[in-house]
Amino acid sequence: MAKITIDLDDGLVERLTAASRARNITIEELLRAEAQHVALASDLEIENSSHRAILSALDRPEGFYDSPREALYDRERDRAEAYVTARQALLELIDNTEGDMGAQTWSRRRVYEP
Repeated sequence: MAKITIDLDDGLVERLTAASRARNITIEELLRAEAQHVALASDLEIENSSHRAILSALDRPEGFYDSPREALYDRERDRAEAYVTARQALLELIDNTEGDMGAQTWSRRRVYEP
């Protein structure tokens, strides 16, 4: 388990102390519960600009295309659909597998040795 040290101003510490006393738990337990709530939230989606740019092709409004042929052969939309499918498959793989290297080890030193 990782140990985390944070700096808090005195006013915030007093409010945390009052909140923990009201719940009859320690400040550490209160912060741990709040951290678990944030980490396990289903809407916790960390997006970057590249991710949003790719997915923007899926949110095109009606009348965006000049012809039905353009709508049929839209490479950006097809790429975005493939991206979403591959990302979902990867996230499911991560959730459903456990990594175990067994007796194998990796050493950076061996990379540079002749």
